Formats: sequence, structure tokens, C-alpha cells
Amino acid sequence: MIIAEFLEVPNKRILLLNLQQSYSQVLFLVIYNKILINMKFHESKIESIRCHIEECQEKPIKTCKCLGLKQFICNSHAGEHQNIDEIHEVKGIFTVINEKSREMLRRCAEELKSKVNLYWNEIKNNEVYGFAHNMYLMNLNVGIVNKKCEEIISLCENLTEITEYGDPTFIETILKMPPEAIEDYARNWKITTFKDYEGVIFSLGKLFSIDPNFNFEHNLNSELSMLSTKLVYLKKSDPTVYIFDLSKPHISTNLTHTAQIPEFYASMCLLPNNGIFCLSNSSSKAFTIKFSFTIKMHPPRALTYFTALSYYKGYVYAFGGSGDFWEKFDLDKSVWLKIAKLPRTTDYCSCAVLGDTMLVVGYHSLKLHGYCPDLNSYFDCMDVTGDIQKSIFTGNNRGYLIEFGGRIFESEINDPFSWQNIGSNSCKNSFLLSYKALYDDAIYFLNYYYDLYRFDLKNKTISVIANLKITNKAN
Repeated sequence: MIIAEFLEVPNKRILLLNLQQSYSQVLFLVIYNKILINMKFHESKIESIRCHIEECQEKPIKTCKCLGLKQFICNSHAGEHQNIDEIHEVKGIFTVINEKSREMLRRCAEELKSKVNLYWNEIKNNEVYGFAHNMYLMNLNVGIVNKKCEEIISLCENLTEITEYGDPTFIETILKMPPEAIEDYARNWKITTFKDYEGVIFSLGKLFSIDPNFNFEHNLNSELSMLSTKLVYLKKSDPTVYIFDLSKPHISTNLTHTAQIPEFYASMCLLPNNGIFCLSNSSSKAFTIKFSFTIKMHPPRALTYFTALSYYKGYVYAFGGSGDFWEKFDLDKSVWLKIAKLPRTTDYCSCAVLGDTMLVVGYHSLKLHGYCPDLNSYFDCMDVTGDIQKSIFTGNNRGYLIEFGGRIFESEINDPFSWQNIGSNSCKNSFLLSYKALYDDAIYFLNYYYDLYRFDLKNKTISVIANLKITNKAN
């Protein structure tokens, strides 16, 4: 069922779009000139159409006929996109709305179409087309409402007089919320900008955001690790090894670059001998970066993407990935060995070692799993939210789990079974957190926008200390 709603607040325009996983539901909310239109139809057949137009406060509400809107979101598996012109060919597009409003909607649709095509072209170029369905959904999940929470509440306050024509759970729920509660409720919101009007993509539960300024130079799959006081930063689609000195975070030119790696990485983990084990994203080549920034190549792994790596007792363990491989790499014998498969197949895994247990969680996971390397078996640690990004890390003999939206869970010392929620307002824009570096009683990680976060293990606070977005390589 597709529901299109149009409301207006003076000088404010908002586009809200809800893309469900099946792409059978789309929700538009455009705010303009005090007009509200509510439409519903299932597939191509219109079930009901309800139009309410309020041209101005002194004129009565008019009811009139409205033509349908054809769904133009593509089928993710086929990779085909509906032409925007087809919307007009099928039913016409909101012919009862004035030309200015129609032009706005047309521009919104064209903007969306161009972004969808951009994502798909990039996905195909990166050879993960078979994984495109989840890639598309996760690439759209880019953050939560932060400093603009008060702004969205202020906008919605102006809608009170016409909420009776819209979905009460959609508008009134927001209106009743105090500012301090809105983030906890709508953890998956994102506010961005569509040129000269505001674009917000919203759903009561999940948010898919298309940022007009988005490009694949964003931190889709970057990684951090530590060598001495140096934070080693590997960036997607860039073979350069970047260094950030944590002992000098105040220096604006702190980000330098050094050795070139063979290909872009997918994942990496710290080794006990001042080295970093890396697994390439494009060809699954494996290699080690030493402290001297010399590179040693290893046998390649079976081709896969977005794998989580952890070191434990002479082995590098590789969890998940779109190819669904579960292996460990013997650093002495330089061979890959099979391990048990996680109970629920998952992508975008994250893992960390807590005592003699490896904690493993993935995008689709409903459980945080513990893996026992000695027994090659898994067990359940706690329930987690499914189908959102999660990152697991350890420090001071405790485990920490951050869910997309900012919720942080902390375990008891060396206890993978006992966890407590220690805050839901800790990490903004926590989509695709890159794990992680432990230094000076703090854990460091990157978020989607290259913000370098410092998680203080003593007082359990999170702060942003730098932004590692690379525009020009350092000399």
C-alpha cells in the first residue's frame, strides 16, 4: 500500500519517504501551502483516494478528485528503475495540485531516481550486485536525528490544525513527544537537505535517508587499528595507509599517509606483534602490515565482502560477509581453515574477544553470539535488535555493543551473558561504526561521516575528537 500525504507549514517543506524492504510501500509527505492530500492504493489498484485542500485559513476546505501515483521504486533484485515519465503515463500525477506543487514533487522524484541509480551503479562497479538488496537498504540507513530534533518538533507543532486529515499515529505521536524523548523513540531518523527544501525520510521504526551530497567516498567500510600511539586508518576505495597520532589530537594536520596497500581493504585486526592483518574487499587478498609499514602477502580467502576479523591465539578469525564464509587463518602455516557457521546467516558482522570468548554480531542478528574457539561452537549471549547495524568491542575486560541509533550495552567483567543498557544518547550517526582501537583507557572508532569518537572506559562518555574525512593526501 502506498500512502502519499501533503501538508504545509509556511516557508518549510519536508519530504518524507518510507521504503519498506519489499519496496511495496512508499510514504511521501511534502509540506507546502497548507494543502493536505492523503492517498492509498495497493499495487496498481487504487483502494481509496481522499483529498483535502486548504488553500488558506479564511477559505473552507475543498474536497476534489485526485489521480494516482505509480510506484517508481525499482525492484532491488532486477536492478531496474521505473522512468519518472511513466508516472505521468499511467495515471498522471496529482493533477488537482497547483503547478508549483507538482513541480516540487517532480523534482523530488527525479532527485530520488538519480540517487537510486547512483547507488546501484556504484554497487555494480564494486562487484557486489548479488548483495545489492541489503546494500541498498543499509546505504540508505545513514543516521539519526540529533541537533535537528527540536526543529522537526517545531515544524510539527504547526501541523496541529490539520492532523485530523492525516495518520494520527504519524503526526500526533511526534507532537506529544518532549524533545528529550524523541531520539529514544525515533532512533533511526535522519534529517538532510534537498537543495532548496528540507528532505526527511521517515518511518515509525526505520528510516532510509538519501543524502543529496552522498557519495561513496563516505565511510562505508573504513577501519581503524592501533600501532603504538598511532591510529591506523584504512579508507574504502583508497589503497593508502593513513596515520592519526592520538598523542597529538589537537593538531589539525595530524592525518598523514604512508605505505600503499595492494588493493582496498575490507577488514583488519590488530596482531600481537605490532602488525595488522588485512583482508581485501575487491579480491579477498590477505596481507599483513608491519609497524615498519612493510607488507607481507598471504593466500587469498574465498571472495566475500564486509567480513569481521579478530585475532585469537595465533589465528585470525573471519566472520560473515555476503559470501557467507566462516574461517580462520593460521598465521604460522599461512592457510585458511573452516570454522562453524553462525546460527543465523548474517552480513556486516562485528566481532571482538572477551576473555576466552569471541563476541559476534551481525546486521540481521537477533542475538549477540559468543563463539568458543576451543570448542568451535556458538552460544547466545543476549537479544539484540535485528536488521540494524551493530558494532561490538571490548576494553578493560568488558564488552560494549553499540546499536545503530546510539544505544550502548556494557557487559560485566569477562562475562558474555550479563549486559546492561548504559545509555541511548551517546553516539550520533552511529551507522556503520568502524571498529576500533584501544589506547590510553579509551576506545576509538569511526562513524559513517568519518567522525573519530573517543569512548572513555572510566566515565562511560563518548566525544568526537577529530574528523578523518580525507580531501587531499598529506605530503
